[in-house]
Amino acid sequence: VPRSCDAPVTAAPGAAVILSWTSTNGTSATVSGVAGTFLPNDSVTVNPLVTTTYTLTLTGPCGSDTATVTVTVSCPLPVINAYSASSLTACPNTPVTLSWNVSGATSVTISGVAGVQPNIGSVIVTPVGTTTYTLSAVNGCGTVTQDIVITALQPTSITSFTATPNSINVGQSSTLTWTAVGTSATLQAGNAAPQAVPVNGSIAVSPLVTTVYTLTVTGPCGTVSQQVTVAVNCPLPVINTFTAPSLSVCPTGATTLSWDVAGAPPVPL
Repeated sequence: VPRSCDAPVTAAPGAAVILSWTSTNGTSATVSGVAGTFLPNDSVTVNPLVTTTYTLTLTGPCGSDTATVTVTVSCPLPVINAYSASSLTACPNTPVTLSWNVSGATSVTISGVAGVQPNIGSVIVTPVGTTTYTLSAVNGCGTVTQDIVITALQPTSITSFTATPNSINVGQSSTLTWTAVGTSATLQAGNAAPQAVPVNGSIAVSPLVTTVYTLTVTGPCGTVSQQVTVAVNCPLPVINTFTAPSLSVCPTGATTLSWDVAGAPPVPL
């Protein structure tokens, strides 16, 4: 059975108060509002900001028992019950909502936000760069504060995208080089399907005809694209398609040849 002292305890806000206890037939103890497990005869230091009742629970082989003690705070500080942000990261010009719940304050202010705020409320902010928003709750006993840091994300961008050289002869190659800010990227040659590439990289290309290459970069702050053109001097003809409905025919039989050719004079048969 734990033994508690019922004498009133008074302390200033945040002052150290030692809770101690002795007991019989116990094996372990816990104190409400205090992390951890204690010995059956032990003590712990608390620093209450407001009047708080602490409950000691002693556990032993034959069950458990409890005792309480109340620490009265002579001049309680305000209490920040909750302070949160809709997001802890933000793209440029992206609004973030700060919300809070404060009790016992005569005034509430937030750094970077104009005016005195209500004890319970919310406000929309648009951070420029990584910003710390400090909530300050004040009364006649003092001030308590809490910070929220909103981390600014870099805008998705393509720093450079070049083709060297940007004009080649058939059979030669050009090197595409790019640097960007983002999380993923694709490269598309003309109307071909985009191919995944590193966000920063280079690749050698040898187009047969003048080709527009499109670099697309995606990140948490959106998607951007940029193009470069590799011109091909005196390009070779390009056979896009050449097909027949059947690859076998009977004697004296006939079939139809179909084709699609770019950059060539009439095709002799």
